[in-house]
Amino acid sequence: MKSNTSNGQSATSVFSFENDKTDSRSGLSSIGLSVKFQPFKNISNFSVQSTFYIPVFKDTPGFYLYKRSYVFENKYFYDTTFGNGKYQFFAEVDFAYNFGEKSKDASPDENSTERFANNSLGVPISVFLSCFPSAKFTVFANAQQYNLYDFGNEFTQNYTLLGFGGKYQLSQK
Repeated sequence: MKSNTSNGQSATSVFSFENDKTDSRSGLSSIGLSVKFQPFKNISNFSVQSTFYIPVFKDTPGFYLYKRSYVFENKYFYDTTFGNGKYQFFAEVDFAYNFGEKSKDASPDENSTERFANNSLGVPISVFLSCFPSAKFTVFANAQQYNLYDFGNEFTQNYTLLGFGGKYQLSQK
């Protein structure tokens, strides 16, 4: 489910999930089929998830919702706990191939801007380090590097994300 707003709307206006054809658009963007498996029986903290996404939203010229791409994605997950259970490391590497019609080939009754990512490979690499000072309190830091490689649609994208946070468990339930 996606929701977008523009033209000076407030940051929380996306939660109204409106389609007013002036400055907001929302809807179910894609559906996907996933399979998650553990490829090596003796490495229980490594798993792979493969997903195929199909765009399902109606094309509306001039009103961007999401990338109109078929996506084949493979995610690789690894985690380990160390320091007598006081620390946990989690890593994820994704390979998401976006494919479909190029922006320049979209017909006039389609939104060509929703085809920006077609024929590209998105590769986010994410790591998290968690510390458990007590049974109810967690402190964590995370980092992600994302690269979108162009394979014929003349669009690339790169960013680095850094963050930290904490959580406190209020009750056992």
